[in-house]
Amino acid sequence: MKKASLLLTLAIGGCAAGHVAQASPSCVLGTQSVRFDMLDTAQNFRSGWHLTVSIAGGKRRGVQIDTGSIGFVVGRNAIGPNAVGPLAAGQQEYTSNGLILLGHYYRAVVTFESAGSRAITVPVTMLGVEKLACDPKYPKCSIRNRSAQGVGVLGVGFGRKESIGTNPFLQIAAMVRGSMHPGYIVSTSSVTLGLTAENTRGFRFIPLIRNGSDWLGATGCFGFPGRPGYERMCGTILVDTGIPSMIVSLAAALRPPDLKTDIPSGTAIAIAAPAFDNAEVSYRFSVGDRGAPTPSAIRWSKATGDNAFVNTGRNLIRAYDYLYDAKCGRIGFRANS
Repeated sequence: MKKASLLLTLAIGGCAAGHVAQASPSCVLGTQSVRFDMLDTAQNFRSGWHLTVSIAGGKRRGVQIDTGSIGFVVGRNAIGPNAVGPLAAGQQEYTSNGLILLGHYYRAVVTFESAGSRAITVPVTMLGVEKLACDPKYPKCSIRNRSAQGVGVLGVGFGRKESIGTNPFLQIAAMVRGSMHPGYIVSTSSVTLGLTAENTRGFRFIPLIRNGSDWLGATGCFGFPGRPGYERMCGTILVDTGIPSMIVSLAAALRPPDLKTDIPSGTAIAIAAPAFDNAEVSYRFSVGDRGAPTPSAIRWSKATGDNAFVNTGRNLIRAYDYLYDAKCGRIGFRANS
């Protein structure tokens, strides 16, 4: 099969323009960071990046880092005796597969660990999962062979609701004290908490728009090369370490006539952000290619809105390190080796 083609276009500008890794006076980076190494890179792309956590004096266990969701969800039994709760009942649904998690909220201190590195949060809110269900709109969803106590997802995304106060990666004690810049970097083999001039060097940034205490989703585009009228469809983009596949969204009436329901193997697709012109990140592939950063599969989402949306999945990080800056309101991409 043809190898995926990878393109990168870089632009120059200041922090406010969102282009180079130089902070303006209003965007001062910190001097502290914690890097968690994950040496099994292949495992990261098979099942996602994981950290070991202990919650409120509970037993240590692994959780998956998910940049595509909001909120920490974990099996109730993992929450230790020092937590506050149970509080209100709650639930979380994953639009990628229709899985619904049900339980009660708790507040607790979380300790993250990996390869000798350690970071501790202030008390954060999390959902202690007690039961699983499926959204009937997703006929392929199944809870067979799944356990509520096996759930462990660290949702560290943004742009879906007020997430700053509930994102454990932004509630590290040093960030709350102001001595660490709130944000993170995901690379092929590590996750870094805290942004500094050193660890952000080489990133190209895309600015975000403020929405209350959170940020709106980042602008981005996808298109089908060689199909006039469907080569540049723009809206928002999401880098999602929680899934290996890619999801694109567009109302059926706006899709190419031969791709209204499925995107078959061999179909060429291009991705760019914030736009195809003056892009900070830009690549293309054909469905079924094996080269980075081709996803394991690509499909249309259940959404029917007119605005284009692309969830890149985790394989983009095979080609680019990914950064989220919660204080300055930007995401960043850095071509990796």
